Amino acid sequence: MIETASDRKAQYPWWAGNARLTNLSGTFLTAHIAHAAIVAFSIGALILLEINRYSPDRPMSEQGLFLLPRLATQGWSQVSDGQVTDTYPFFAFGVVLLVSAAVFTAGTLFHRSQVPASLEESKNPLARQYHFSWDDPKKLSFILGNHLIFLGIGALLLVAKAMFFGGLYDANIGQVRVVTEPTLSPGIIIDRIGHLFDVNNLEDVVGGHIYVGALLIVAGIWHMISEPWDWVKRRFLFSGNAILSYSLFSLALTGFAGSYFCGFNTLAYPVEFYGAPLSLKSSLLPHYFCLLYTS
Repeated sequence: MIETASDRKAQYPWWAGNARLTNLSGTFLTAHIAHAAIVAFSIGALILLEINRYSPDRPMSEQGLFLLPRLATQGWSQVSDGQVTDTYPFFAFGVVLLVSAAVFTAGTLFHRSQVPASLEESKNPLARQYHFSWDDPKKLSFILGNHLIFLGIGALLLVAKAMFFGGLYDANIGQVRVVTEPTLSPGIIIDRIGHLFDVNNLEDVVGGHIYVGALLIVAGIWHMISEPWDWVKRRFLFSGNAILSYSLFSLALTGFAGSYFCGFNTLAYPVEFYGAPLSLKSSLLPHYFCLLYTS
């Protein structure tokens, strides 16, 4: 729950969530860092737990694993006959995340004790740039631009992993390989937009991430130096609850897209790691109930 309040002294109960941080941009940033610490610790700990449970004598898809299949798909360990041959890179990955969680925790404590509750009151001019209010379209556009740039960097990091740092797992050949010639043809990439879910080669996957990463960074810069057009201001609500609603809608959209990829695309979710794909029994949606009642 997020509310816009003009009274900075308004009191909210603990269960009101981010409403307690209205007009407290510094504390809101601190909450973000704390959330990053929780996420890093949770994922790192779960990776180590899954390593302890993993058995190379059984298919990974039958072991109830959640994160190791994703790490294997990203090529963080060599794979032979559909089985990970060395889990040490996964262990290192988990430890790095736990150390990162400690760093984020230290950052949380630093921001909580040293940074003003409102960045507007900070002595650092760079920090003051990130003070915002929920009903300020220009400042929200600036914050959105920062988020888009980070998303673009994330997409390009996957490209770097595929091309320069060990490669990705290719389900077509059952091995980890480096992608040397990603698809850069605009015609092929644009054509893929109409049938994203049946992508069947790593070249298209990596090429698509190059385009997405570049577009996100360009869009992020544009949002940082501009503000919404007048017709956008007239048609969209700019408030805490509205921003929360837009964010939840975006998460739902990505969730539906991810579920479709997970259910049917055996390149992004190889059979060796995730099991057989679902059977498509609807022209629009996967028939999940079939899986529930037959498993």
